[in-house]
Amino acid sequence: MYAKIPNAKELVGTASNSKILTAQLAQKVDGVAICEKYSCGAVQVASLDGCTWWEVNAKLVGETSATDKTLKTFGSIRTLAGKTTSKQITTILIISQEPLELRHVVTNISAICHQESATEKIPSTTYKSATN
Repeated sequence: MYAKIPNAKELVGTASNSKILTAQLAQKVDGVAICEKYSCGAVQVASLDGCTWWEVNAKLVGETSATDKTLKTFGSIRTLAGKTTSKQITTILIISQEPLELRHVVTNISAICHQESATEKIPSTTYKSATN
């Protein structure tokens, strides 16, 4: 399995060649592009044998407050993405529900290539706010 976190320039380049990724990035929330409103991340994945579906898990981390710079986990994100063929690289967008102005970072990203049939809705994203 291959997984890579693209930088902003790579993500823009990939989006220019992908109608799906371009559409995801163009989604509007309250008239604002989704990743200009919420903290987002991305991962590029591929597998030698292809995958029936992908599961990407990540954490949303940031400073506790403006005066307390201690890093804290604010939530977790689980993103499910569709099928890929052998060696096909696909970019999966990871979207939180936390406002971008809080400057939280999507981190601890992991990807799982599933071979079995999915029992959940694909594509989908679930964000769970931390209760600490």
